[in-house]
Amino acid sequence: MTEASSKGMTAGPVIGGGAASSKDIVDGLDGLRLLIERRQNEVKTNEQNVAQSSPTLTEKDTILAITGKRPKVYVLEDDKLRVYNSESVNGATDKLNAAVNRLDFSKFLIRRNRAVAGQRMLVNKSMADELSIISGGVVYRDYLLKLNTSATEVVKMMLAQQPKKMKATHGEAVPSKVDNEDSARSGAMTQYDNKAEANTRSNSEAAALLDKVASIKKIVDRTAKSEVTPRDAMELFLVMGQASTKVLEDILDLNEEQADSIIDSLRRMGGIGERKADDAYPILISKIDKLVDSDDPRRSQVSFCAAVHREEISGVVIAYDLDEVSRIDWADEFVRCMADYVRASQNPRIRKLFTGDNKQVKLSRILKSLSGDNERVDFTGLNRFNEIVLTNALTKSMVSANPTDGFPWASYQVIATDNLKENTLRYLITNVEWTSAVLSIEQLESLARQIANMPFDEPTEQRRNLQRAASLRYASVVDAMQIESDIAGGQQKITLK
Repeated sequence: MTEASSKGMTAGPVIGGGAASSKDIVDGLDGLRLLIERRQNEVKTNEQNVAQSSPTLTEKDTILAITGKRPKVYVLEDDKLRVYNSESVNGATDKLNAAVNRLDFSKFLIRRNRAVAGQRMLVNKSMADELSIISGGVVYRDYLLKLNTSATEVVKMMLAQQPKKMKATHGEAVPSKVDNEDSARSGAMTQYDNKAEANTRSNSEAAALLDKVASIKKIVDRTAKSEVTPRDAMELFLVMGQASTKVLEDILDLNEEQADSIIDSLRRMGGIGERKADDAYPILISKIDKLVDSDDPRRSQVSFCAAVHREEISGVVIAYDLDEVSRIDWADEFVRCMADYVRASQNPRIRKLFTGDNKQVKLSRILKSLSGDNERVDFTGLNRFNEIVLTNALTKSMVSANPTDGFPWASYQVIATDNLKENTLRYLITNVEWTSAVLSIEQLESLARQIANMPFDEPTEQRRNLQRAASLRYASVVDAMQIESDIAGGQQKITLK
Protein backbone atom coordinates (compact mmCIF):
# COMPACT_ATOMS: atom_id res chain seq x y z
CA MET A 1 0.00 0.00 0.00
CA THR A 2 1.37 3.39 -0.98
CA GLU A 3 0.16 6.93 -1.24
CA ALA A 4 -1.02 7.93 -4.69
CA SER A 5 1.41 10.24 -6.48
CA SER A 6 0.65 13.94 -6.85
CA LYS A 7 0.46 15.94 -10.05
CA GLY A 8 3.62 17.43 -11.45
CA MET A 9 7.30 16.44 -11.47
CA THR A 10 7.77 16.80 -7.71
CA ALA A 11 6.01 15.02 -4.88
CA GLY A 12 3.68 18.00 -4.58
CA PRO A 13 1.27 18.77 -1.78
CA VAL A 14 -0.44 16.03 0.14
CA ILE A 15 -4.00 16.95 1.07
CA GLY A 16 -3.92 17.31 4.82
CA GLY A 17 -0.21 18.14 4.79
CA GLY A 18 3.02 16.18 4.91
CA ALA A 19 4.06 12.81 3.49
CA ALA A 20 2.62 9.67 5.08
CA SER A 21 4.53 8.24 8.01
CA SER A 22 5.25 4.51 8.34
CA LYS A 23 2.62 4.39 11.10
CA ASP A 24 0.02 5.85 8.71
CA ILE A 25 0.84 3.15 6.18
CA VAL A 26 0.60 0.31 8.68
CA ASP A 27 -2.70 1.60 10.08
CA GLY A 28 -4.11 1.94 6.58
CA LEU A 29 -3.16 -1.64 5.64
CA ASP A 30 -4.65 -3.05 8.82
CA GLY A 31 -7.83 -1.12 8.15
CA LEU A 32 -8.16 -2.70 4.70
CA ARG A 33 -7.57 -6.15 6.17
CA LEU A 34 -10.31 -5.54 8.70
CA LEU A 35 -12.61 -4.51 5.87
CA ILE A 36 -11.84 -7.68 3.91
CA GLU A 37 -12.30 -9.92 6.93
CA ARG A 38 -15.60 -8.32 7.93
CA ARG A 39 -17.08 -8.52 4.44
CA GLN A 40 -15.97 -12.09 3.77
CA ASN A 41 -17.23 -13.24 7.19
CA GLU A 42 -14.01 -15.08 7.93
CA VAL A 43 -11.08 -14.56 10.25
CA LYS A 44 -7.49 -15.31 9.27
CA THR A 45 -5.71 -16.98 12.16
CA ASN A 46 -2.28 -15.81 11.02
CA GLU A 47 -3.13 -12.08 11.19
CA GLN A 48 -1.32 -10.61 14.20
CA ASN A 49 -0.49 -7.24 15.73
CA VAL A 50 -3.55 -5.47 14.34
CA ALA A 51 -3.57 -1.97 15.79
CA GLN A 52 -6.70 -1.22 17.84
CA SER A 53 -6.83 2.27 16.40
CA SER A 54 -6.93 1.05 12.77
CA PRO A 55 -9.57 2.90 10.73
CA THR A 56 -12.64 1.06 9.44
CA LEU A 57 -13.08 1.77 5.73
CA THR A 58 -16.50 2.20 4.13
CA GLU A 59 -17.88 2.92 0.66
CA LYS A 60 -17.59 6.66 1.25
CA ASP A 61 -13.80 6.26 1.62
CA THR A 62 -13.31 4.54 -1.74
CA ILE A 63 -12.58 6.89 -4.66
CA LEU A 64 -11.89 4.38 -7.41
CA ALA A 65 -11.63 0.59 -7.43
CA ILE A 66 -10.37 -1.69 -10.19
CA THR A 67 -10.98 -5.44 -10.07
CA GLY A 68 -9.12 -8.03 -12.08
CA LYS A 69 -5.77 -9.77 -12.12
CA ARG A 70 -4.03 -6.67 -10.73
CA PRO A 71 -6.69 -4.95 -8.61
CA LYS A 72 -6.24 -1.49 -7.14
CA VAL A 73 -8.33 0.43 -4.65
CA TYR A 74 -7.85 4.17 -4.13
CA VAL A 75 -9.02 5.19 -0.65
CA LEU A 76 -9.21 8.56 1.07
CA GLU A 77 -7.91 8.23 4.64
CA ASP A 78 -7.44 11.23 6.91
CA ASP A 79 -7.71 13.42 3.79
CA LYS A 80 -4.80 11.56 2.20
CA LEU A 81 -5.23 9.39 -0.86
CA ARG A 82 -3.74 5.89 -0.60
CA VAL A 83 -3.66 3.04 -3.08
CA TYR A 84 -4.05 -0.62 -2.14
CA ASN A 85 -3.00 -3.41 -4.45
CA SER A 86 -2.48 -7.16 -4.10
CA GLU A 87 1.12 -6.69 -2.92
CA SER A 88 -0.07 -4.51 -0.05
CA VAL A 89 -2.43 -7.28 1.09
CA ASN A 90 0.25 -9.98 1.13
CA GLY A 91 -0.34 -10.73 -2.54
CA ALA A 92 -3.97 -11.74 -1.91
CA THR A 93 -5.51 -10.66 -5.23
CA ASP A 94 -8.69 -12.65 -4.62
CA LYS A 95 -9.21 -11.03 -1.21
CA LEU A 96 -8.81 -7.54 -2.59
CA ASN A 97 -11.29 -8.31 -5.39
CA ALA A 98 -13.66 -9.85 -2.83
CA ALA A 99 -13.50 -6.65 -0.74
CA VAL A 100 -14.39 -4.60 -3.82
CA ASN A 101 -17.25 -6.95 -4.76
CA ARG A 102 -18.80 -6.39 -1.34
CA LEU A 103 -19.01 -2.64 -1.74
CA ASP A 104 -22.49 -1.17 -2.09
CA PHE A 105 -22.60 -0.99 -5.90
CA SER A 106 -25.53 1.43 -5.81
CA LYS A 107 -23.06 4.10 -4.68
CA PHE A 108 -20.71 3.56 -7.62
CA LEU A 109 -20.60 4.03 -11.36
CA ILE A 110 -19.61 0.62 -12.73
CA ARG A 111 -18.25 -0.30 -16.14
CA ARG A 112 -16.55 -3.43 -17.42
CA ASN A 113 -13.24 -2.91 -19.22
CA ARG A 114 -13.71 -4.82 -22.45
CA ALA A 115 -10.01 -4.45 -23.24
CA VAL A 116 -8.99 -6.48 -20.17
CA ALA A 117 -10.77 -9.75 -19.37
CA GLY A 118 -12.45 -9.83 -15.97
CA GLN A 119 -11.67 -6.20 -15.13
CA ARG A 120 -14.22 -3.67 -13.87
CA MET A 121 -13.92 -0.05 -12.82
CA LEU A 122 -15.96 1.38 -9.93
CA VAL A 123 -16.09 5.16 -9.45
CA ASN A 124 -17.64 6.64 -6.31
CA LYS A 125 -20.64 8.71 -7.46
CA SER A 126 -20.29 11.24 -4.65
CA MET A 127 -16.62 11.87 -5.48
CA ALA A 128 -16.77 11.68 -9.28
CA ASP A 129 -16.87 15.48 -9.62
CA GLU A 130 -13.39 15.68 -8.08
CA LEU A 131 -11.96 13.33 -10.72
CA SER A 132 -10.65 14.84 -13.93
CA ILE A 133 -8.79 13.68 -17.04
CA ILE A 134 -5.49 15.25 -18.10
CA SER A 135 -2.95 14.24 -20.73
CA GLY A 136 -1.08 12.24 -18.11
CA GLY A 137 -4.11 10.22 -16.90
CA VAL A 138 -6.75 10.51 -14.19
CA VAL A 139 -6.44 13.08 -11.38
CA TYR A 140 -8.27 13.15 -8.05
CA ARG A 141 -7.87 16.59 -6.44
CA ASP A 142 -4.07 16.99 -6.55
CA TYR A 143 -3.27 13.30 -6.95
CA LEU A 144 -2.35 11.59 -10.19
CA LEU A 145 -3.78 8.05 -10.19
CA LYS A 146 -1.48 5.46 -11.69
CA LEU A 147 -3.80 3.87 -14.26
CA ASN A 148 -2.86 2.26 -17.56
CA THR A 149 -4.20 3.65 -20.84
CA SER A 150 -7.07 1.15 -21.06
CA ALA A 151 -8.28 1.85 -17.51
CA THR A 152 -7.97 5.60 -18.07
CA GLU A 153 -10.20 5.39 -21.15
CA VAL A 154 -12.85 3.42 -19.24
CA VAL A 155 -12.88 5.96 -16.39
CA LYS A 156 -13.04 8.76 -18.95
CA MET A 157 -16.21 7.23 -20.49
CA MET A 158 -17.75 6.82 -17.05
CA LEU A 159 -17.10 10.43 -16.11
CA ALA A 160 -18.54 11.60 -19.43
CA GLN A 161 -21.85 9.91 -18.53
CA GLN A 162 -21.93 11.31 -14.99
CA PRO A 163 -24.03 14.50 -14.66
CA LYS A 164 -21.80 17.31 -13.45
CA LYS A 165 -22.71 19.38 -10.40
CA MET A 166 -22.42 23.16 -10.49
CA LYS A 167 -19.40 24.12 -8.45
CA ALA A 168 -16.78 26.83 -8.18
CA THR A 169 -13.45 26.20 -9.90
CA HIS A 170 -10.54 25.54 -7.55
CA GLY A 171 -8.18 28.50 -7.42
CA GLU A 172 -10.70 30.93 -8.91
CA ALA A 173 -10.16 34.49 -7.68
CA VAL A 174 -12.84 35.87 -5.37
CA PRO A 175 -14.07 39.21 -6.75
CA SER A 176 -13.23 42.17 -4.58
CA LYS A 177 -15.88 44.62 -3.39
CA VAL A 178 -16.45 47.41 -5.91
CA ASP A 179 -17.84 50.87 -5.31
CA ASN A 180 -17.78 52.57 -8.70
CA GLU A 181 -20.66 52.80 -11.17
CA ASP A 182 -18.86 51.02 -14.02
CA SER A 183 -18.16 47.99 -11.85
CA ALA A 184 -21.75 47.98 -10.54
CA ARG A 185 -23.07 48.21 -14.12
CA SER A 186 -20.73 45.42 -15.17
CA GLY A 187 -21.98 43.29 -12.28
CA ALA A 188 -25.59 43.92 -13.27
CA MET A 189 -24.86 42.93 -16.87
CA THR A 190 -23.13 39.77 -15.66
CA GLN A 191 -26.17 38.87 -13.58
CA TYR A 192 -28.39 39.51 -16.60
CA ASP A 193 -26.19 37.32 -18.81
CA ASN A 194 -26.14 34.55 -16.20
CA LYS A 195 -29.93 34.68 -15.91
CA ALA A 196 -30.31 34.55 -19.70
CA GLU A 197 -27.92 31.61 -19.89
CA ALA A 198 -29.86 29.83 -17.12
CA ASN A 199 -33.13 30.45 -18.99
CA THR A 200 -31.64 29.08 -22.22
CA ARG A 201 -30.36 26.01 -20.40
CA SER A 202 -33.74 25.54 -18.71
CA ASN A 203 -35.55 25.77 -22.07
CA SER A 204 -33.14 23.28 -23.60
CA GLU A 205 -33.65 20.83 -20.74
CA ALA A 206 -37.42 21.22 -20.99
CA ALA A 207 -37.29 20.50 -24.73
CA ALA A 208 -35.17 17.41 -24.14
CA LEU A 209 -37.63 16.21 -21.50
CA LEU A 210 -40.56 16.68 -23.86
CA ASP A 211 -38.76 14.71 -26.56
CA LYS A 212 -38.12 11.90 -24.08
CA VAL A 213 -41.75 11.84 -22.96
CA ALA A 214 -42.93 11.78 -26.59
CA SER A 215 -40.58 8.89 -27.40
CA ILE A 216 -41.78 6.91 -24.38
CA LYS A 217 -45.43 7.54 -25.32
CA LYS A 218 -44.74 6.33 -28.84
CA ILE A 219 -43.31 3.05 -27.51
CA VAL A 220 -46.18 2.60 -25.05
CA ASP A 221 -48.80 3.21 -27.75
CA ARG A 222 -47.12 0.77 -30.12
CA THR A 223 -46.79 -2.03 -27.58
CA ALA A 224 -50.39 -1.59 -26.42
CA LYS A 225 -51.50 -2.95 -29.80
CA SER A 226 -49.21 -5.98 -29.87
CA GLU A 227 -47.01 -8.17 -27.68
CA VAL A 228 -43.97 -6.42 -26.21
CA THR A 229 -40.74 -7.58 -27.83
CA PRO A 230 -37.17 -7.38 -26.47
CA ARG A 231 -36.45 -4.67 -29.06
CA ASP A 232 -39.36 -2.59 -27.74
CA ALA A 233 -38.00 -2.91 -24.21
CA MET A 234 -34.45 -2.06 -25.30
CA GLU A 235 -35.68 1.03 -27.12
CA LEU A 236 -37.44 2.12 -23.92
CA PHE A 237 -34.31 1.53 -21.84
CA LEU A 238 -32.21 3.61 -24.25
CA VAL A 239 -34.68 6.51 -24.12
CA MET A 240 -34.90 6.44 -20.33
CA GLY A 241 -31.22 5.74 -19.74
CA GLN A 242 -32.00 2.98 -17.26
CA ALA A 243 -32.95 -0.69 -17.42
CA SER A 244 -34.90 -2.69 -14.85
CA THR A 245 -37.89 -4.99 -14.51
CA LYS A 246 -39.64 -2.17 -12.64
CA VAL A 247 -39.46 0.04 -15.75
CA LEU A 248 -41.11 -2.72 -17.80
CA GLU A 249 -43.77 -3.38 -15.19
CA ASP A 250 -44.63 0.27 -14.51
CA ILE A 251 -44.47 1.69 -18.05
CA LEU A 252 -45.27 -1.25 -20.35
CA ASP A 253 -47.64 -2.89 -17.84
CA LEU A 254 -45.88 -6.29 -17.93
CA ASN A 255 -46.23 -8.81 -15.12
CA GLU A 256 -43.16 -10.11 -13.28
CA GLU A 257 -42.84 -13.24 -15.41
CA GLN A 258 -43.06 -11.29 -18.67
CA ALA A 259 -40.55 -8.70 -17.48
CA ASP A 260 -38.08 -11.39 -16.39
CA SER A 261 -38.38 -13.07 -19.78
CA ILE A 262 -37.65 -9.80 -21.60
CA ILE A 263 -34.64 -9.10 -19.36
CA ASP A 264 -33.33 -12.62 -20.00
CA SER A 265 -33.60 -12.13 -23.77
CA LEU A 266 -31.86 -8.75 -23.70
CA ARG A 267 -28.96 -10.18 -21.72
CA ARG A 268 -28.55 -12.91 -24.34
CA MET A 269 -28.70 -10.30 -27.10
CA GLY A 270 -25.96 -8.20 -25.53
CA GLY A 271 -28.18 -5.20 -24.79
CA ILE A 272 -27.82 -5.21 -21.02
CA GLY A 273 -25.45 -6.75 -18.48
CA GLU A 274 -25.85 -8.54 -15.16
CA ARG A 275 -28.20 -7.19 -12.52
CA LYS A 276 -26.54 -4.79 -10.08
CA ALA A 277 -27.09 -4.45 -6.34
CA ASP A 278 -29.83 -1.85 -6.90
CA ASP A 279 -31.74 -4.29 -9.19
CA ALA A 280 -30.92 -2.22 -12.28
CA TYR A 281 -29.08 -3.60 -15.32
CA PRO A 282 -26.18 -1.78 -17.01
CA ILE A 283 -26.98 -0.76 -20.59
CA LEU A 284 -24.24 -2.06 -22.90
CA ILE A 285 -25.24 -0.51 -26.24
CA SER A 286 -25.95 3.03 -27.40
CA LYS A 287 -28.17 2.26 -30.41
CA ILE A 288 -30.93 -0.27 -30.98
CA ASP A 289 -29.23 -1.64 -34.12
CA LYS A 290 -26.36 -2.86 -31.92
CA LEU A 291 -28.67 -5.49 -30.45
CA VAL A 292 -27.57 -9.01 -31.44
CA ASP A 293 -30.54 -10.88 -32.87
CA SER A 294 -29.90 -14.11 -34.74
CA ASP A 295 -31.72 -17.35 -35.50
CA ASP A 296 -28.41 -19.17 -35.89
CA PRO A 297 -28.25 -21.70 -32.99
CA ARG A 298 -24.46 -21.64 -32.94
CA ARG A 299 -24.34 -17.86 -32.67
CA SER A 300 -27.08 -17.97 -30.06
CA GLN A 301 -24.99 -20.39 -27.98
CA VAL A 302 -21.93 -18.14 -28.21
CA SER A 303 -23.97 -15.06 -27.23
CA PHE A 304 -25.48 -16.93 -24.28
CA CYS A 305 -22.12 -18.07 -22.92
CA ALA A 306 -20.68 -14.58 -23.31
CA ALA A 307 -23.57 -13.06 -21.34
CA VAL A 308 -23.41 -15.46 -18.36
CA HIS A 309 -21.84 -14.27 -15.10
CA ARG A 310 -18.07 -14.70 -14.80
CA GLU A 311 -16.34 -15.28 -11.49
CA GLU A 312 -12.70 -14.48 -10.82
CA ILE A 313 -10.43 -16.52 -8.56
CA SER A 314 -6.79 -15.54 -8.06
CA GLY A 315 -6.87 -13.51 -11.25
CA VAL A 316 -8.35 -16.39 -13.29
CA VAL A 317 -11.85 -16.03 -14.76
CA ILE A 318 -14.32 -18.94 -14.72
CA ALA A 319 -16.24 -18.87 -18.00
CA TYR A 320 -19.48 -20.69 -18.85
CA ASP A 321 -19.25 -23.02 -21.87
CA LEU A 322 -21.95 -25.62 -21.16
CA ASP A 323 -25.15 -25.98 -23.19
CA GLU A 324 -27.55 -23.05 -23.36
CA VAL A 325 -30.37 -23.30 -20.81
CA SER A 326 -33.76 -21.62 -20.76
CA ARG A 327 -32.92 -19.19 -17.94
CA ILE A 328 -29.68 -17.26 -17.90
CA ASP A 329 -29.91 -16.64 -14.15
CA TRP A 330 -29.65 -20.43 -13.66
CA ALA A 331 -26.34 -20.35 -15.54
CA ASP A 332 -25.22 -17.34 -13.45
CA GLU A 333 -25.91 -19.27 -10.25
CA PHE A 334 -24.19 -22.42 -11.55
CA VAL A 335 -21.00 -20.42 -12.21
CA ARG A 336 -21.12 -18.90 -8.72
CA CYS A 337 -21.56 -22.34 -7.15
CA MET A 338 -18.71 -23.76 -9.21
CA ALA A 339 -16.54 -20.89 -7.98
CA ASP A 340 -17.50 -21.76 -4.39
CA TYR A 341 -16.53 -25.37 -5.07
CA VAL A 342 -13.16 -24.35 -6.57
CA ARG A 343 -12.35 -22.19 -3.54
CA ALA A 344 -13.11 -25.13 -1.22
CA SER A 345 -11.40 -27.79 -3.34
CA GLN A 346 -8.18 -29.48 -2.28
CA ASN A 347 -7.96 -31.48 -5.52
CA PRO A 348 -4.50 -30.82 -7.04
CA ARG A 349 -5.92 -31.10 -10.56
CA ILE A 350 -8.38 -28.30 -9.81
CA ARG A 351 -5.85 -26.11 -8.02
CA LYS A 352 -3.45 -26.45 -10.96
CA LEU A 353 -6.02 -24.83 -13.27
CA PHE A 354 -5.85 -21.63 -11.22
CA THR A 355 -2.09 -21.24 -11.16
CA GLY A 356 0.45 -20.36 -13.81
CA ASP A 357 -0.40 -18.26 -16.84
CA ASN A 358 -4.07 -19.22 -17.16
CA LYS A 359 -6.32 -16.17 -17.52
CA GLN A 360 -9.54 -18.09 -18.10
CA VAL A 361 -10.82 -21.57 -17.22
CA LYS A 362 -13.98 -23.00 -18.77
CA LEU A 363 -16.57 -24.86 -16.72
CA SER A 364 -16.23 -28.01 -18.83
CA ARG A 365 -12.53 -28.17 -18.04
CA ILE A 366 -13.20 -27.90 -14.31
CA LEU A 367 -15.77 -30.72 -14.53
CA LYS A 368 -13.34 -32.94 -16.46
CA SER A 369 -10.54 -32.29 -13.98
CA LEU A 370 -12.90 -33.04 -11.09
CA SER A 371 -14.12 -36.29 -12.69
CA GLY A 372 -10.56 -37.41 -13.42
CA ASP A 373 -11.57 -40.24 -15.75
CA ASN A 374 -8.74 -42.76 -16.22
CA GLU A 375 -7.07 -41.34 -13.09
CA ARG A 376 -7.35 -41.96 -9.38
CA VAL A 377 -10.91 -41.11 -8.30
CA ASP A 378 -11.17 -38.24 -5.82
CA PHE A 379 -14.34 -39.24 -3.94
CA THR A 380 -13.89 -36.40 -1.44
CA GLY A 381 -13.87 -33.85 -4.25
CA LEU A 382 -16.84 -35.48 -5.99
CA ASN A 383 -18.88 -35.46 -2.79
CA ARG A 384 -17.94 -31.84 -2.14
CA PHE A 385 -19.14 -30.94 -5.63
CA ASN A 386 -22.47 -32.61 -4.87
CA GLU A 387 -22.79 -30.74 -1.58
CA ILE A 388 -21.93 -27.31 -2.98
CA VAL A 389 -23.11 -27.32 -6.59
CA LEU A 390 -25.70 -30.05 -7.14
CA THR A 391 -27.51 -29.45 -3.84
CA ASN A 392 -27.82 -25.77 -4.68
CA ALA A 393 -29.15 -26.48 -8.19
CA LEU A 394 -31.82 -28.81 -6.82
CA THR A 395 -32.92 -26.71 -3.84
CA LYS A 396 -33.22 -23.63 -6.07
CA SER A 397 -35.32 -25.65 -8.56
CA MET A 398 -32.90 -25.15 -11.44
CA VAL A 399 -34.37 -28.33 -12.94
CA SER A 400 -36.52 -27.70 -16.01
CA ALA A 401 -39.69 -29.61 -16.82
CA ASN A 402 -38.04 -30.10 -20.21
CA PRO A 403 -35.56 -32.99 -19.77
CA THR A 404 -33.12 -31.42 -22.26
CA ASP A 405 -32.86 -28.15 -20.36
CA GLY A 406 -31.63 -26.82 -17.02
CA PHE A 407 -29.38 -28.58 -14.51
CA PRO A 408 -27.98 -31.14 -13.99
CA TRP A 409 -28.78 -31.87 -17.65
CA ALA A 410 -26.34 -29.23 -18.98
CA SER A 411 -23.40 -30.70 -17.06
CA TYR A 412 -24.35 -34.25 -18.15
CA GLN A 413 -23.42 -33.31 -21.72
CA VAL A 414 -19.71 -32.80 -20.93
CA ILE A 415 -17.64 -35.69 -22.26
CA ALA A 416 -14.98 -37.44 -20.17
CA THR A 417 -16.92 -36.98 -16.92
CA ASP A 418 -18.08 -40.55 -16.30
CA ASN A 419 -16.84 -40.64 -12.70
CA LEU A 420 -18.74 -37.44 -11.92
CA LYS A 421 -21.95 -38.74 -13.51
CA GLU A 422 -21.69 -42.06 -11.66
CA ASN A 423 -21.22 -40.30 -8.33
CA THR A 424 -24.14 -37.97 -9.11
CA LEU A 425 -26.41 -41.01 -9.56
CA ARG A 426 -25.43 -42.31 -6.12
CA TYR A 427 -26.16 -38.89 -4.65
CA LEU A 428 -29.59 -38.68 -6.30
CA ILE A 429 -30.61 -42.13 -5.08
CA THR A 430 -29.45 -41.37 -1.52
CA ASN A 431 -31.26 -38.03 -1.41
CA VAL A 432 -34.50 -38.91 -3.16
CA GLU A 433 -36.61 -38.01 -0.09
CA TRP A 434 -35.70 -34.34 0.23
CA THR A 435 -35.29 -33.97 -3.54
CA SER A 436 -38.91 -35.05 -4.06
CA ALA A 437 -39.95 -32.49 -1.44
CA VAL A 438 -38.41 -29.49 -3.24
CA LEU A 439 -39.17 -30.36 -6.88
CA SER A 440 -42.54 -30.50 -8.63
CA ILE A 441 -43.96 -33.60 -10.27
CA GLU A 442 -42.98 -32.23 -13.68
CA GLN A 443 -39.40 -31.54 -12.54
CA LEU A 444 -39.05 -34.98 -10.97
CA GLU A 445 -40.35 -36.63 -14.13
CA SER A 446 -37.82 -34.59 -16.13
CA LEU A 447 -35.05 -35.67 -13.76
CA ALA A 448 -36.03 -39.33 -14.17
CA ARG A 449 -35.75 -38.96 -17.95
CA GLN A 450 -32.43 -37.13 -17.69
CA ILE A 451 -31.04 -39.99 -15.62
CA ALA A 452 -32.36 -42.64 -18.05
CA ASN A 453 -30.75 -40.83 -21.01
CA MET A 454 -27.48 -39.89 -19.29
CA PRO A 455 -24.68 -40.34 -21.85
CA PHE A 456 -21.67 -42.34 -20.59
CA ASP A 457 -18.46 -42.51 -22.63
CA GLU A 458 -17.85 -45.98 -21.19
CA PRO A 459 -21.23 -47.42 -20.15
CA THR A 460 -20.06 -50.31 -17.95
CA GLU A 461 -22.54 -52.80 -16.56
CA GLN A 462 -22.23 -51.26 -13.10
CA ARG A 463 -23.03 -47.80 -14.48
CA ARG A 464 -26.01 -49.09 -16.49
CA ASN A 465 -27.39 -50.81 -13.39
CA LEU A 466 -26.91 -47.67 -11.30
CA GLN A 467 -28.53 -45.56 -14.02
CA ARG A 468 -31.53 -47.91 -14.24
CA ALA A 469 -31.97 -48.02 -10.47
CA ALA A 470 -31.88 -44.23 -10.13
CA SER A 471 -34.27 -43.68 -13.03
CA LEU A 472 -36.80 -46.24 -11.72
CA ARG A 473 -36.54 -44.79 -8.21
CA TYR A 474 -37.51 -41.31 -9.38
CA ALA A 475 -40.15 -42.65 -11.76
CA SER A 476 -41.79 -44.49 -8.85
CA VAL A 477 -41.79 -41.29 -6.80
CA VAL A 478 -43.50 -39.47 -9.68
CA ASP A 479 -46.13 -42.24 -9.95
CA ALA A 480 -46.83 -42.10 -6.20
CA MET A 481 -47.14 -38.32 -6.25
CA GLN A 482 -49.45 -38.46 -9.28
CA ILE A 483 -51.74 -40.99 -7.57
CA GLU A 484 -51.80 -38.85 -4.43
CA SER A 485 -52.63 -35.79 -6.51
CA ASP A 486 -55.45 -37.60 -8.32
CA ILE A 487 -56.93 -38.79 -5.05
CA ALA A 488 -56.75 -35.29 -3.59
CA GLY A 489 -58.38 -33.89 -6.71
CA GLY A 490 -61.19 -36.45 -6.51
CA GLN A 491 -61.85 -35.61 -2.87
CA GLN A 492 -62.00 -31.94 -3.76
CA LYS A 493 -64.60 -32.62 -6.44
CA ILE A 494 -66.71 -34.63 -4.00
CA THR A 495 -66.53 -31.81 -1.45
CA LEU A 496 -67.59 -29.25 -4.04
CA LYS A 497 -70.69 -31.32 -4.96
